[in-house]
Amino acid sequence: MTRINTRRKLTLAQAQYRSRLVEKKIVIEAETLEEAQQAVRAGADVIQFDKVEPALLAQWCPDLRRQWPALGLLAAGGIRLDNVAQYAATGVDALVTSSLYFGPPSDVGVRVTPG
Repeated sequence: MTRINTRRKLTLAQAQYRSRLVEKKIVIEAETLEEAQQAVRAGADVIQFDKVEPALLAQWCPDLRRQWPALGLLAAGGIRLDNVAQYAATGVDALVTSSLYFGPPSDVGVRVTPG
């Protein structure tokens, strides 16, 4: 499939879903700067970078923000305690991790008292 066909299909799909889910943001996953730019041009509200090294994200985020100031940027994949600060410093809006689902269970309680 050519890049033009892919972009056209992405644009059509986003238009179709945007009209049905007006209260939702369209989030597209990307692994390269080119994929991210293509997704934004097709109408994505948020780009979730998957398994992109912090050094690359730090280069890409300022450029994307200059071109599309309202664009949301997320980082996912490979984020661990030993590198979370590096990812947080790249300029993304949030970090996405599934590690919470693999941790041991905790007994959490909440007590509500009158103010």
